[in-house]
Amino acid sequence: MNPIYQTRYGKGKGNCFQAALASLFEVNLDDVPDFCNIYSVDDGMWYKEYLKWLNKKGYTAITFDIHGEFNLGLGNLHDCFLLVTGKNSDNVNHCVIYRNGKPIHNPNKNCKGIIPEAIDIIFPLDVGKFKRSQNE
Repeated sequence: MNPIYQTRYGKGKGNCFQAALASLFEVNLDDVPDFCNIYSVDDGMWYKEYLKWLNKKGYTAITFDIHGEFNLGLGNLHDCFLLVTGKNSDNVNHCVIYRNGKPIHNPNKNCKGIIPEAIDIIFPLDVGKFKRSQNE
């Protein structure tokens, strides 16, 4: 993971999700579409495009609604990066990266944290191929 920070802030214009994905995939911010701002949020189009983008990279995601509860066992996934979204202190949706149940990167340097509402687990579409490439 290579920390990338968001460049826009505020409800309906922040790009924390874009920065979190750029951080996870270790690419430049401009290499990741700003899904939450260029696609409709209301009809879920942003999520469909996000999954298409992940699929092209050989990954997919499963999203769990947790509404502040980390007791689903997801916080115990060891050495797994998670995209965690929730409300920040300004009651604005925000996305941070967790690992081993704790936040490890917040794309907003001034944000004090979030109340988790959803977790995205991103994983390779072909786990066997991924493991083989990691061992080479």
